Amino acid sequence: MTASRSRPPDPDSRCRRSAAESGGALADDLLCAVFASIDAGLVVATVDGRIVDANTRFARMLGYEVQELIGLDYVQITHEEDLESSSELLRSALAGEADSLRLDKRYRRKDGTTCWARLTLSILRDADGTPYCNLGIIEDLTSERVVAQKLRFQGQLLDSVSESVVATDLEGRVTYWGRGAEALYGFAANEVMGKPITFIVPPGAEEEELERMAEVHRTGSWTGQYRQRRRDGSTFWADTFISLVRDENGQPFGYIGIDRDITQRVLTEAALRRSEDKFRLLAENIREVFWMSNLDEPVTIFVSPAYEDIWGRSCESLYENPRSFLDAIHPDDRPAVEGALEKQLAGQDTVEEYRIIRPDGSVRWIRDRGFPVIGDDGVVTRVVGVAEDVTEQRAAAEEQRRLRTRMEHTQRLESLGVLAGGIAHDFNNLLTGILGNASVAVSCLAPGSPLLECVSRIETAGLRAAELTNLMLAYSGRAPLQTANVDLPRLVEELGSLVHAALPGSTTIRTELAREVPPINGDVAQLRQVVMNLITNAGESMSEFGGAVVVRVDVMSADREYLATTYVDDSLPAGEYVFLEISDRGCGMDSETLWRIFDPFFTTKFAGRGLGLAAVLGIVRGHQGAIRIDSRPGAGTTVRVLFPPSTAPTRGDEDVTETDGDRSREGQILVVDDDALVRETGASLLRHAGYDVLEAASGEEAVRLLDGNRERVSAVLLDLTMPGIDGQETHRRLQEIAPGLDVFLCSGFSEVELAERFGQEGFAGFLQKPYDLRHLLDTLRGTSGRESPRAGR
Repeated sequence: MTASRSRPPDPDSRCRRSAAESGGALADDLLCAVFASIDAGLVVATVDGRIVDANTRFARMLGYEVQELIGLDYVQITHEEDLESSSELLRSALAGEADSLRLDKRYRRKDGTTCWARLTLSILRDADGTPYCNLGIIEDLTSERVVAQKLRFQGQLLDSVSESVVATDLEGRVTYWGRGAEALYGFAANEVMGKPITFIVPPGAEEEELERMAEVHRTGSWTGQYRQRRRDGSTFWADTFISLVRDENGQPFGYIGIDRDITQRVLTEAALRRSEDKFRLLAENIREVFWMSNLDEPVTIFVSPAYEDIWGRSCESLYENPRSFLDAIHPDDRPAVEGALEKQLAGQDTVEEYRIIRPDGSVRWIRDRGFPVIGDDGVVTRVVGVAEDVTEQRAAAEEQRRLRTRMEHTQRLESLGVLAGGIAHDFNNLLTGILGNASVAVSCLAPGSPLLECVSRIETAGLRAAELTNLMLAYSGRAPLQTANVDLPRLVEELGSLVHAALPGSTTIRTELAREVPPINGDVAQLRQVVMNLITNAGESMSEFGGAVVVRVDVMSADREYLATTYVDDSLPAGEYVFLEISDRGCGMDSETLWRIFDPFFTTKFAGRGLGLAAVLGIVRGHQGAIRIDSRPGAGTTVRVLFPPSTAPTRGDEDVTETDGDRSREGQILVVDDDALVRETGASLLRHAGYDVLEAASGEEAVRLLDGNRERVSAVLLDLTMPGIDGQETHRRLQEIAPGLDVFLCSGFSEVELAERFGQEGFAGFLQKPYDLRHLLDTLRGTSGRESPRAGR
């Protein structure tokens, strides 16, 4: 405040008059000095309470500038609850009830907050006693009020809390030991009063305790957790609050501490931290997605980092939008997932497998297990779950299922093949007797004999039966092969017109034959049968609507993955293959039909028509090839047959060695066969041709007969399968007795199969069952006319 400060006119004049009456400028200077130096707020106001002047201390107390206060009414700066008491104070002062009056009241600061202050009000009067202004001295009581509240709070705490309450002087000697302290530490109050407080800290921690007290003295309080010691020497974790205590003059005189045993909480929190660390370590390193979410309000509580690897989306996006994971689910699977969420809300565990579409367009299969967490009120509050990527597992399971199905199919076909081969072998023995004896009868009958026609019919029936056994052997993969290098495109061209004549009139054949296709090594007659059978089946499938059967021949590179999808994959090597492909747009086949398509005598036609595709499969397997069929109902069928290219000259390409022509053998022929009909037929044919014959029903008997007639026996006709010692072992023993002896193997199995089985055993020749007199003699003479009637003629 300065002498030049402007004031409202009336109060100013009164003040100046009063100053002149009191000593002029000296009094005015003294008043200014008081305003500037007093450690309290000063305010001069009119008798009705309007502020004329105030010092800086009062202005700062209320958050104003001095100029802002001048002109304000006391009502504007007084708390509304204290207006009545303030008005009463002013009335009493004006009435002259005392020279000065005092009131604790609340002032309202400029920012709207409240402060407590003590107002001492004095009335200034003229010489005639008329009041012309009032002077207020304002002391800030806010800090005092806070201290008083704290002291009251501490007093109530001492009286009521169950925690340990301990007070000490500034030197740390116990001055108060509450009931909670007795229970917590085990010391009675009379045992510890006046002792240094360090007796309740573990050994070695005394200095730390003193440093803590010093920090409280500096800062006023301390809160923390540390170990304390009981009377029995055990320690515990305490949650402690220590405060510096001051007297009414603000001088510190001691400390008060409140201790609470939190050992169990500390141990629990430590265990929880360890558990959380383990959980986080596990969650962040497992390949599965661990997730936790609320259901009452969709909030993702936690999702492990594996979510980003599997979903291809950030974890942050899921936290921001908990239902965003549904956007990634395949549309076809979304209803099932939403249904699983409804079940989880109902408190049910769920296991759901669904597809997700990653941002890069790839599809993953997810197995998601959800486990609802149910609160005490029976309401599901959250759900935890584990989601894992099972794409590879599903693929592996599907591959395993496919391989198992394929293996079962292969085993079934193998079993049927073994059955067919066994029946064909036994049937060939019977046919050998029929055809052999028929051929002898034909040669013995006169040209005009009435029996000649009957015997010829018997021989024709036997040959047709031999053709049937040929199909059965073809199905079993044991058909005899007369192999040669075969130009497959040329073979297809040659058969085109022949097959077209057998197709319905509305069906045509369109060929797409590549050039420079390498030859394959195969039996021409059997390959013709494959081509004709497949084209005929394709044409018949389109008989209702007609169309073109497309026949392609080309070369392809087949890897093991492709070969594994063929019938029947006998671990064929990857590499180049010549393929024959027949496609139609006919009715197609379902999975049930495809499963049985190679069964003997199975057909989709009105009536069965033989071995059909079963024989085709056997022929292909006999040529070390494979078949792949792709078909869907209403979408037609494509059959692709693979053959390995020829890598070596066939027997037809080899030079024919010179033989002894028609030179008849001298000496005896030993016929060895356990089947009496076959053995007797063979002996009869040989005797009819002029040979001297010995018969043996077993390998052992053959060895004995040769050992007794080694000089006379010139050749042996040996059966392959016999009880006791088989044909191979019999051959070895016969060679030991008579090295170089010509042994001709006779069997219902093919020569190729036997060659693979026995290798270079030194057989003089091979006679395929069933045989007649001409084939028998051609074999013994070493001519090339040893074809079986089942070779396709």
